[in-house]
Amino acid sequence: MRYVLFWILSISTLCAQDQIQPYKDYDNDWLSPQFHKGRREALAQKMKPHSIAVLFSSEERLRSNDTYYQYKPESNFYYLTGFREPNAALIYLPEGWVVGGKTYSTVMFVPKRDYRYEVYNGRRMGTDGTQKILGIDTAFTNDEFSTQLNKILLQQQTASKLENVYCFNLREQYDTKTLRNMTTAFTDFRNNPRSLLGYMNSADFINVEPLIGELRAVKTEEEIVLLKKSIEITNDAHLQMMKSCEPGQKEFEIKAVGEYVFTRLGAEYEGYGSICGSAENSIILHYTTDRRQMKDGDVLLVDMASEYHGYSADVTRSYPVNGKFTKEQAIIYNIVLKAQQAGIDRIKPNVPYREVADAITKTLEDGLLEIGLIQDRKDAKKYTVHGYMHSIGLDVHDPQSYDRPFVPGFFTTVEPGIYIPENAPCDKKWWNIGIRIEDDILVTESGNINLSERVPRKIEDIEKLMKKKGVGNVPLDNN
Repeated sequence: MRYVLFWILSISTLCAQDQIQPYKDYDNDWLSPQFHKGRREALAQKMKPHSIAVLFSSEERLRSNDTYYQYKPESNFYYLTGFREPNAALIYLPEGWVVGGKTYSTVMFVPKRDYRYEVYNGRRMGTDGTQKILGIDTAFTNDEFSTQLNKILLQQQTASKLENVYCFNLREQYDTKTLRNMTTAFTDFRNNPRSLLGYMNSADFINVEPLIGELRAVKTEEEIVLLKKSIEITNDAHLQMMKSCEPGQKEFEIKAVGEYVFTRLGAEYEGYGSICGSAENSIILHYTTDRRQMKDGDVLLVDMASEYHGYSADVTRSYPVNGKFTKEQAIIYNIVLKAQQAGIDRIKPNVPYREVADAITKTLEDGLLEIGLIQDRKDAKKYTVHGYMHSIGLDVHDPQSYDRPFVPGFFTTVEPGIYIPENAPCDKKWWNIGIRIEDDILVTESGNINLSERVPRKIEDIEKLMKKKGVGNVPLDNN
């Protein structure tokens, strides 16, 4: 009877495997295989001779019990491969791995296709799709990682081609068994090469992330197209949020408008946790509770952006809930706006970050001194508590070096802010005013382009727009 059950289960599994559906992708504007190949080749130019790279994707993150957060690929892994599923590995061999007379430079290990899994969670690309769709030289299922790693390392060592191994800084432990098995096999080799190969000369293990970061800092034309798309979606969302805002709403109602527009226009995610903070919450930099009911006379700070095909925008606007700035709100707002523009005006190729930051700092300090909110320049940091710029891309805070001058193809935010909490050592009329203005700037050959300027920044333009109605003002009709 036991054998009968075994055969019944085996046959049903085989039949189920025959029902696996072809892999499908409904978008045609992802980064191309040629892009990812070009990025690998650019990385090879930065690697030392006789080197390989062994890299891993990220795993799914558990939210609670048996539910998971929506998966986002590890950015560096995606940048080099285009693979958007968890629990995968890449071995990159710029000098080649010879098998059966063929030479491979990219070897990937991906989840095997499984009917039962795909019925619940969607189609996997599999080994065939990885090669055909992404242009990877050869691919194995990820349970073969240890065996193939051994073969690759032995051949590389025998041919005297292995002096350096580039890799990510790995976590000590992964929750997913498949990824844990692969990283453990690699870690065992890294810690004791002889245990894996029986014989091996010493190799240097080098963190590859700084090299990939140098590449990611300057965007290619394909990346610029996707970032512009993400910023345009974000612009549309901010326009609708600004028009929809009115006293009596909850903060989450404005957040809902923005995230609705993101989704309706094709963005897969928010670029980061959406921030909609009014009054006392406008001074909390990364406020995400969004439950307060907004009142007449409040200021609202909205820091929200879409992520489209992996690329995140980052745009912030601050405006009065009732559509009309108070005198104090307007004074603080104009100081921040002037400081932001002072920074944007200085961004062009070969200008160092520090020059732009100094211009912003001086303008903020001048403004706070002029209105008597501070008596000494050093006191400005009480109210200007964060940096002014960061790169954007596959991460909302993309890799960048603050020692490197701006170059064409570089994206940066410019986002000064002033935040005056309740009980600050100043007149009460200034309390609970938080103002941040943030735009996404592309450095060009001749200067820069503000890609989010379509969302009003000047007070008169904001107040004019807020007289209109947005999608958030349309009542839900359940009839």
